Amino acid sequence: MHAQVPGPKLYIVHNGQGSPCLDFRRVPDLLAEACSGTDLIIIEGMGRAIHTNLNASFLCDSLKLAMIKTERLSTKLFGPHGSLYDCVCKAVAHRILHAWAAGMKLGLKSLFIAL
Repeated sequence: MHAQVPGPKLYIVHNGQGSPCLDFRRVPDLLAEACSGTDLIIIEGMGRAIHTNLNASFLCDSLKLAMIKTERLSTKLFGPHGSLYDCVCKAVAHRILHAWAAGMKLGLKSLFIAL
C-alpha cells in the first residue's frame, strides 16, 4: 500500500460565462467558493487575461498569459514595436511577497486556472 503524499490540488470549475472574456465580478457561487483560499490563479487567453483582467488585482498570486491576436492591441500594449502574435506574461506575487516580508514560509495548497 502506498502512502498518500500531500500536495497541491488542482480544481476545475465551470466559470458560467459564454464569452472568451471572464468577468470575476459575475461568477457562479460554486466557482467563488472553490477559489476561496487559493494560492495562485492562472488566467490564460487574450480575452480573459488582457481584455478583462490585465489590471485586476487578487488576494493571491496571479499569472496572466496571452498571445495578442490584433495589431491594434499589440500597438496599444507595446507601442510602435508591438506586432501581431506578441505574448504577454504578467506575474503578480501578492501572497508570496507578503509572506516573505513577514518571514513566513508558504506551501502551495491550491491552484485555480482560468482557461
